[in-house]
Amino acid sequence: MSSHMALTGLKELVADKSRCIVLDGGFATELEKDSRVDLSTSSLWSASLLLDRNAHLQQVIVNAHKTYFLAGADVATTTSYQASADGFKREGVTSIEDIEKLFARSIDLGVQARDAAWNEMDQSQRMKPLVGASIGCYGAALADGSEYRGDYGKSKEQLVAWHKHRFAFFTNYAPVDLLICETIPCLVEVEAFVNLLNEFPTSHAIIAMACRNGTELNSGEPIAHVSKILSKLKNQSQLVAVGINCTPPQHVESLLRELNCPWLKAVYPNSGEGWDGVNKIWLPADSGDGPSSWEKLLPKWYDAGARFFGGCCRTSPNDIRAIRDYFERRQLL
Repeated sequence: MSSHMALTGLKELVADKSRCIVLDGGFATELEKDSRVDLSTSSLWSASLLLDRNAHLQQVIVNAHKTYFLAGADVATTTSYQASADGFKREGVTSIEDIEKLFARSIDLGVQARDAAWNEMDQSQRMKPLVGASIGCYGAALADGSEYRGDYGKSKEQLVAWHKHRFAFFTNYAPVDLLICETIPCLVEVEAFVNLLNEFPTSHAIIAMACRNGTELNSGEPIAHVSKILSKLKNQSQLVAVGINCTPPQHVESLLRELNCPWLKAVYPNSGEGWDGVNKIWLPADSGDGPSSWEKLLPKWYDAGARFFGGCCRTSPNDIRAIRDYFERRQLL
């Protein structure tokens, strides 16, 4: 990430404060469109496809990334959300060298897709897309739904120690353009990521939180308290954007307004359906404000400070295409 090219791409990304950046959408749903893929068999979820035994399925990851790029995504989010040393060890990958090989593979597959898509794009009309390393919250590695509750019982120091290896690896792996620290359900984990950004001054990140209503993180803590935590960043330019993901779309506008801070804001909500982490099934949406309402929601989110837009669980390339089309028509890309 310390490479000149990555920083040049990032600077271009955030230079114009009125310009919008399109993120990608739900990945697991896209991967499972291939009948050979069954992500429910491993607690690693989509990161299970990175394992050597699934080498025959890794082109499915490339194809999904490429589909999102061609649908309009400026940034890919890699399949490393649930990729952790603990998770890989449960699957029998025990050496640090082999674990880092899998971390690298998640990035390399994204880069492969980006380069293939870039060759098919009108390069005069687009910036070259970036590859963002997904760094999931601690709860994602537990695979018990605790990212939906934030009740870790861990201190900031424990969370820093747990995240540090993966954070350091992605910071120093040259093809990575930025880190995407996501689905963070509690304030103590936001603090941990601020500590890590301070410790690794060449890192650049989006920090995105998972929220349960219009004012609170999944832990029940007020999102309004986040700006004070972020102010402890020594170099505030390391934070590319701060925002909300993995959250029902009807809560987003309120959350953005509660998140009173000087950074660009990012938003990539779920489809509106709920996830039952115990039974591992999707529950129907409880509101009409799903992705089919992009035309209604996007201007509200833009007015509330959002500049990065995408989708999380159960959103699709069609949603990303709709987001890009909306902002293209308004000449905001």
